Amino acid sequence: MNDLKPLDPVYVQDVLSKPPFITIPGVINVRDLGNYPSQDRPGYVTKPSYLLRSAELSGITDEGEYNDVTLYQRLHGFQARLS
Repeated sequence: MNDLKPLDPVYVQDVLSKPPFITIPGVINVRDLGNYPSQDRPGYVTKPSYLLRSAELSGITDEGEYNDVTLYQRLHGFQARLS
């Protein structure tokens, strides 16, 4: 594994700035769980902009908290992993 080269930061930023990813300052790996196909109801998908998932939330910045409140105004749920 030591022979792996690091990813180009410009490429990483480009990928993480596009759907399904959502940028919240201080939080990594925030994704919209919308548009995933239903396993129980063929032909249906999960509602976009309804549920997010992310990694650790403790690093959220003041700006991120403000953005999070703005997101909550249009979103109805947020999944956070607990360790």
